Amino acid sequence: EYEFTFKVHEGSIKLKKKDADTKEFDEKLKGTVFSLLNVFNEEIKEIVINEEVETAHHLPLGVYYLKEKKNSNYYLPSSKIYEVNITKDNPVIYIEAFNKLLKKNIKIYKTLEGDIPESGVKFIIYDKDNKPFLEVITNEKGEAEFSLPYGEYVVKQASGANGYSFADDLNITVKDDVSETYELVDMKIPNAGLSKKDIIDIKIIISTILLSISIGLYTYDKVCYKDN
Repeated sequence: EYEFTFKVHEGSIKLKKKDADTKEFDEKLKGTVFSLLNVFNEEIKEIVINEEVETAHHLPLGVYYLKEKKNSNYYLPSSKIYEVNITKDNPVIYIEAFNKLLKKNIKIYKTLEGDIPESGVKFIIYDKDNKPFLEVITNEKGEAEFSLPYGEYVVKQASGANGYSFADDLNITVKDDVSETYELVDMKIPNAGLSKKDIIDIKIIISTILLSISIGLYTYDKVCYKDN
């Protein structure tokens, strides 16, 4: 009687997901999904990033391909395909996969009514929790450029020229890396530069003039009527 013992050789893939700039794991990378494919381009496993290192266990020896199936909202997708060859001598394969943080470039062109570039204007950008995220100031051309990561923001004007109303708040939603440009205009405020007392005095003067004209016209009509 003979007994045969078969030893099945298996291996594993340890996938490390990292930020392309910092070369470190970031919590915002969670949710990224990878497909593990065989040589026939058939998906045999999904790997979901929830930790710094995710492991695909119990893989028969052979060649595999690893590619990103779904990127995190906060990062740009990667089209890179990793070839993995699990052998008896090299059963554990380590892969480092990198993604670039998604950022949208924003340009603000700030003018006063009449298309006059306005420099030195401060804008404060608030995040979805209404917390200050960034401050920018326009240059001599009235321009301010900055980039924002994935999320929702409100841009509020914090300074400006006397006698002009501030531009309305600007709502920005970042879901892609397509650049955007906005023109914000401060409009002239009527009676700007006059105090409340000055405005009242002007109104009194105008009322007096109108009253004098009315009296004059009434007197003139009365005299004309007598003569007739």
